[in-house]
Amino acid sequence: MLSNEPQKSTGLHIGEAAPGCKKKDPILVADHVKKTFGGLTAVDVEHLEIPKNAITALIGPNGAGKTTLFNLLTGFDNPDTGTWTLMGNSLSGVPSFKVAKMGQVRTFQLTKALGLLTVLENMKLGAKDQKGESLLSALLPGLWRKQDKEIEQKALELLTRFKLDTKKNGSSLPLFHFLDDTAKPWSKRCDFVVFNLRKGKLYVYCLEFKSESIPHDVPDQLKASVDWLKALHAIINAYTTKRSAIHATKYVLSNHPDPTPYLDADGKYLQRDHTIRHYRYADLNGMALVDLDNSNIEVIR
Repeated sequence: MLSNEPQKSTGLHIGEAAPGCKKKDPILVADHVKKTFGGLTAVDVEHLEIPKNAITALIGPNGAGKTTLFNLLTGFDNPDTGTWTLMGNSLSGVPSFKVAKMGQVRTFQLTKALGLLTVLENMKLGAKDQKGESLLSALLPGLWRKQDKEIEQKALELLTRFKLDTKKNGSSLPLFHFLDDTAKPWSKRCDFVVFNLRKGKLYVYCLEFKSESIPHDVPDQLKASVDWLKALHAIINAYTTKRSAIHATKYVLSNHPDPTPYLDADGKYLQRDHTIRHYRYADLNGMALVDLDNSNIEVIR
């Protein structure tokens, strides 16, 4: 728990500093907390006190029981024996949601769960009783905007306290900011990228529209679009359980009166890049998206 009182780093214990020693003004006190899994003793704490207004670290090797102890103290698991109190109130047998309402919360080791949010946005998520959390009230900013500003101010104060305020907007820009980054190789992509889910497969059409000319940079624009799709696919794989392939094809559509000099011998694909299919606007009359023909499908897995 955090308070507005000054943070302490000395004078926290009574008598000699040793494991289980008494603390001045403890906020949490635990006695004889034990948890076993079959024949394995995961936690065996005789006495533990955590002082107010101080940062207390629990260290130990993997398997030492650190996470299990946190689970016990916050009501996510039940011990075999033991009692503990928070600010003098017994937490023994109290479910986790009630423990949280009393002011004792924990985080979980899910490093990617909120990776698309900034540091500040992650901090704001931890505030209790937010008025904009319901679907209906979320559509009415007037109901929660004032509270949201107050939450943001509190989050900034905490980030400043832990010297993280310079990182408030860092670490993970929102997805579409990332994909629209003008410094990335896909920033000069084509006019349209159309997604079409058909028979369980995801087909993507990269479309570049031209008037009466077909500039030399058309292949570069369409390649940039495929690079963009690869980046998008990598992000989807990183943050979801989806593993669907993307079937991408590239097209240039023009109103050129005679595109023959730009095309292959069959008059279908660009000479500079035989993976790009050309259509004249007049040829598209009455055609559906699925009617576009391109045998050069790039599969992004």
